[in-house]
Amino acid sequence: MVKANTTHPIILKLSVAHWRELAGILLGVNDLVEAISINSVPWNFAFPKTRSPLAHLGGGGISGQAVQPFTETFLRAMKAVNYHHLRKNPMPVIVPNIWEEGDIRWARRLGDALSFGSIFLRYPWRPRRIIASLSAR
Repeated sequence: MVKANTTHPIILKLSVAHWRELAGILLGVNDLVEAISINSVPWNFAFPKTRSPLAHLGGGGISGQAVQPFTETFLRAMKAVNYHHLRKNPMPVIVPNIWEEGDIRWARRLGDALSFGSIFLRYPWRPRRIIASLSAR
């Protein structure tokens, strides 16, 4: 229904907390979405023994370099499922958590596109600087 009413690409945003349901999710949306993006890592997933400062709001999520290991593990599993089950039409994967130029190499190994995400909150100038640096090469 949504796809028929828009000319924009539909991007499914998944959480690393969805790892157990990954194959079913990907098979279920194969013809409905154009790409997959990864959301922040839920606080209780990243820090199961520590109470979230946002517990009163549902717990919150973590993004950025601190959760790149969680994201990488999830992306490797997703890539395996994506290409194993969806060989005819694997969906592009958008890698999050880009905070510095070195993260670009990391993202390119794992996916097809990248996103800067919450870096804009702390360092609003940094994405533009990273892009300019890469474009100058």
